Amino acid sequence: MCTCRLLLNISYFYQKVVEHVSLGDEAIRSRMNPGSDMTPTQTDERTPLFKASSSPSCYDPNKAFVEMEMHLQVSLIKLGTLLDFSKHEPRLKGPFPVQPYATVLQSCQRILDALHSLRTVATRSEFSKTVRKELILPTSGERRVVAGNILLFMSLLASDLSLKAPLPPYLPPAEEARRRLISKVSNLPLIQQRAVRGTSALLLYYSYALMEKALIAELVKVGSVFQYLFGVMGDLDGSGAGCEAFEGMFVNHHHDFHQKEGSSERTSVDGGGSDSDS
Repeated sequence: MCTCRLLLNISYFYQKVVEHVSLGDEAIRSRMNPGSDMTPTQTDERTPLFKASSSPSCYDPNKAFVEMEMHLQVSLIKLGTLLDFSKHEPRLKGPFPVQPYATVLQSCQRILDALHSLRTVATRSEFSKTVRKELILPTSGERRVVAGNILLFMSLLASDLSLKAPLPPYLPPAEEARRRLISKVSNLPLIQQRAVRGTSALLLYYSYALMEKALIAELVKVGSVFQYLFGVMGDLDGSGAGCEAFEGMFVNHHHDFHQKEGSSERTSVDGGGSDSDS
C-alpha cells in the first residue's frame, strides 16, 4: 500500500508540474484566490479570521515543488528500508520477490529525478516568457494527450499494485503520444523558419521533452515488472505470452485487410479497363 500511495503522490506531483507549464504563475495565483479584489459583505461563524492565501503573491512555486519533492524522496527512502527488511520475514507463500520490487523502487527514483528536472526547467523565467507562448500553447492538444496518458499510466500501476490483479496486455501509449507531440513541434512555423533554433528557449523545451521521455520509459519498465509479478489478462497458462498474443490478433488482421484492400483495388481497375475496351 505504501508503494501504491507513492505512485499516486508522484502522479499528483506530475499533474502540478503540467499545470505550472500550461498556466504559469499568474494564472495559478488567480485561481488560488479568485475574486481577491472583492470584499465580502456577509460573514458568519464559518468565515475564517485569517486567510492563508489572502495575497496571491504569497504563492511560491519553487517552495511548493521542493516540499513535495522532499516528501516523495523521504517516502521512497522509507520504502527502500522496508524492502531490505522484507527478505528476512517468513512468508507462507515463499520468499518475498525482492529483486522485482527493487527494480520498481529504482524506477521510482529515476521518475523523481526526471520530475525534478522537469520542475527545474518549467520554473525558469525563460520558459515562462518564451517557451509557453511559442511552443507550449500551439501544441495544447498534443500535450493534453501526453499528460493524460502519463497520469492514466501512473493511476493504473498504483491501482494494480493495490489489487494485485493481472494487467491488461496493452498499456497506455504514452510514448506514441509523446512522439506525435515532438512531430507537431518540429512542424511549427516557428521551428521551420528557424526563428528560435539554437536559442536557450528551444534548448529548454527539448530538455523538458527528454525528461518526459525518460519518465515514460521508467513507467513502461514498471508496467513490465507488474505484468511479470501479477500476470497479464488472457495469459491463462502463465507463460507470459499474453502481450504477444494480443498484438498478434491485430497484426494478422491488419495484414489481411490490406491484402484484401489491394486485391479489390486491382479488381476494380481491371474491371474498369475491360469496360473501356468494350
